Amino acid sequence: MNTPKPWKVYSDAAKTFVASAKRVVAVDLYDESTDTPIEEINANARLIAAAPELLDAAETAVEIIRDSYGQNDVDVPCDCQAVNVLEHAITQAKGGEQ
Repeated sequence: MNTPKPWKVYSDAAKTFVASAKRVVAVDLYDESTDTPIEEINANARLIAAAPELLDAAETAVEIIRDSYGQNDVDVPCDCQAVNVLEHAITQAKGGEQ
């Protein structure tokens, strides 16, 4: 189970973090000695914050596409490449094969 959404990005000059209403999900401390620009750190944080909605969207897309192909049985591989790519990403997001 994931931390309940929504996840939001908070940032100041020293750190960027992603948090829900109840907990911090991810933190990146800005260090000028590294090669990672603050813009990249913030972009990564926005992607992390969007993860719960992206997972929901991927699962919904799979359902819609499978319905349109008439392949509602999730145990049967779908003929649609998009479904296969989405299902692989969903599996990874849920801790399955990498």
